[in-house]
Amino acid sequence: MRLSAMAREFEAQSQDPATYSQIPFEERFGLIVNAGWNNQQASKLRRRIHDAHFDIPSACVEEIEYFEDRKLNREELTRLSTCQYIDEQHHIILKMMLLPAALSSFIWKSSCK
Repeated sequence: MRLSAMAREFEAQSQDPATYSQIPFEERFGLIVNAGWNNQQASKLRRRIHDAHFDIPSACVEEIEYFEDRKLNREELTRLSTCQYIDEQHHIILKMMLLPAALSSFIWKSSCK
């Protein structure tokens, strides 16, 4: 078992007794378990992004520049970024001459979360 994130959280709690001494053991343990879980999920996402070989792996929907000449619909892209279409079992077809690398990266990354 890889417990490095949990060990780091325990160490952080040990270094700050003023903050954590008043929290019950169960809550402190819950914080440690959550740190381990969050680290595991972040590692999975990083691995999937790496394995996808994106041109721009750091692209995200918050950094899209909506210039007039790009003719991007902010509301539509925001709706797509929620990935509700996956829950509703819908497909999306992007009609463009060339799908920008950043746009494809952000759509794929959103669906992995």
